[in-house]
Amino acid sequence: MRIKKLTAILLSILTVFSVAACSKGGSDSSTDSNSVNSGSNKGEIKTPTSVMNEIEGISYEEGLHIINVNETEHKIVSNGTSSYKVVIPKEYTSYEQRAATEFRNFFRKATGVMLTLITDDQAEYTADSEYIAFGNVNFVDKANHGYTMQGRKTGGYVIKTTGKTVFVIGTNDIGTLHGAYELLYQLINWRAYSRDVILMDENVKNVPLKDFSICEDPDFEYSHSGYTDFGQTSLTSHQFRMYREEEIWMDNCNGHAIFRIMDPNVYKEDHRAWYSEDENQLCYTAHGDETEYDLMVNQMVENLKVHIALNRDVYNLSIAQNDVATWCDCDACKAVISKYGTNAATQMLFVNKVAEKLEARLASDDAGEDKGRKINLVIFAYQRSIDPPVTKNADGTYSPVDGLRLHPMVSVWFAPLYASFTHGPFDTENSATGDCLKGWEVLADSIFIWFYEVNFTEYALPYSTFSAQTEWFAAAKKYNAKYLFNQGAWNSPGQTGFNYLKRWLNSKLSWNVSAGINYQALLDEFFDNFYGPASVQMRQYFDSLEAYMAQYHTEMGYVYTKGVTTKFWKSEALNGWLNMMDDALAAIEPLKVQNPTMYEIYRDNIKKESVAIRYLLISLYRGTYEKSEMITMVSSLADDIDAYSISQAEGTPAGTFATKIRALIN
Repeated sequence: MRIKKLTAILLSILTVFSVAACSKGGSDSSTDSNSVNSGSNKGEIKTPTSVMNEIEGISYEEGLHIINVNETEHKIVSNGTSSYKVVIPKEYTSYEQRAATEFRNFFRKATGVMLTLITDDQAEYTADSEYIAFGNVNFVDKANHGYTMQGRKTGGYVIKTTGKTVFVIGTNDIGTLHGAYELLYQLINWRAYSRDVILMDENVKNVPLKDFSICEDPDFEYSHSGYTDFGQTSLTSHQFRMYREEEIWMDNCNGHAIFRIMDPNVYKEDHRAWYSEDENQLCYTAHGDETEYDLMVNQMVENLKVHIALNRDVYNLSIAQNDVATWCDCDACKAVISKYGTNAATQMLFVNKVAEKLEARLASDDAGEDKGRKINLVIFAYQRSIDPPVTKNADGTYSPVDGLRLHPMVSVWFAPLYASFTHGPFDTENSATGDCLKGWEVLADSIFIWFYEVNFTEYALPYSTFSAQTEWFAAAKKYNAKYLFNQGAWNSPGQTGFNYLKRWLNSKLSWNVSAGINYQALLDEFFDNFYGPASVQMRQYFDSLEAYMAQYHTEMGYVYTKGVTTKFWKSEALNGWLNMMDDALAAIEPLKVQNPTMYEIYRDNIKKESVAIRYLLISLYRGTYEKSEMITMVSSLADDIDAYSISQAEGTPAGTFATKIRALIN
């Protein structure tokens, strides 16, 4: 990326935008305009060249990412032909089949060669066999690849060359599929940036066999994307080495699942004590009635057994509270809360009792096929239960109150909804959030993470979490998170505000947080490939937008900020960015003839980013335009504008966003 060439342009633009954005308390415009680049707290943009210092000593060298690759004299493809075969087990799984299919199809697109597919019962393995083998083929032990899968994380893989054969072996079947994409990257420079932008070398006539010694595990055992259109198919998720929800969670038992398990419509009439006074949550003490408490624990265990029996391929099961900011305030609950200093204690004590009984049931012969199964129950640290029952020691460490910890079968799902995600987790603005995360780490054997990178009240509003995201992910790794979910505009198929960049960063950082050290290089790669010839112009827009928004990070950092105001968005800035996107469209114009397919992809990618700016202009400054001008502005929006949603609350039906914009100009 040509960053240095943009510096002079950016500085002049930033000065104009900053002057337009000032007018605070008598300070003159020159002072405010300089704040964007001065390094002051208000206008600072963090460039995480070494985020490890920001989050108190995390070592990016931790984790399993061993990649050793050397070329050999042998070739997989030579002068456009190949004698190599792809091998999968005779009793292959759907993921092993998909690994082979994806590899063969993309390899053919790059080389013109469709490699023959066989099963391992048709293969005669020797040191001279020319195979690319996916999964646990029957000759894998002969290869003596030297890597163990025991104790490794779900989703990891080994890629190993033995003789002339390349083995791709996952810690699970999905890991084998992840390894297939890594092999494609190593052989033909395959890369995915979105469903539409998947790039690789083309017209390749020679592909050298490489001596692979690759062993990788993801930094987080499970990660999945918080965007609907990003994961409409499991294939898209896996191309980004992420999971679909149903591959992690028992059916219908993820997120706010407690009433799916303890349905008040079923139990409330006979067991009113099981529910809070407002009936929005469980009462985790059963209002102090010991008989009802025991009945509630036993019923919960029985209901969990049903879910467990119906879901044999996954082991995570959420029993987390409802998505409302209430808690039971009966006298029995108040007594527990007073003792431990936090609402979360009532839930922890109850869930621990459930876990003890469930563990005993699963260890007994009565469990049948489920005897000995590994089960992981998950509760939320969220809203009223966000604070852990801990005390802070003089040395800054934390200790459980009265020894209360979660049962080993229970994980805590840390979801700091009210943090500022435009700042890092240990910045001043998030000091309470950082302390909570540290506290929960001493209370749970494993932590699940739910972060946010969206303004729920305005999906079209740019929300600047990009560089801070590297710090949040690094903190999650430091505190041993097992699962990572970063929620975006989840119920809007259409996306703007550089959400495609966010999703790609999610995939890179959730696999290996050390990628955040080279944050600027990640940006370079994305912009060069996602926007093609318009890379410079779109990066200019992004850098300018980031610098501008840094002035308002403290005010706009929360997920419920009412941010469509002239205070935050000046017309000069919005029009300047729109001009940059017009320049971006002009930059790709030659592709209309040279490569019409890529022209349309790059054009659509640019137009999607214009949605945010045009929406703000129409919402805030429509009085300065003729109606015909606004109609032209709307017609220049992304072609799929009817797929955009206004907010989380108005995510459906599709088309409401477009309807709102059109109503504004009438």
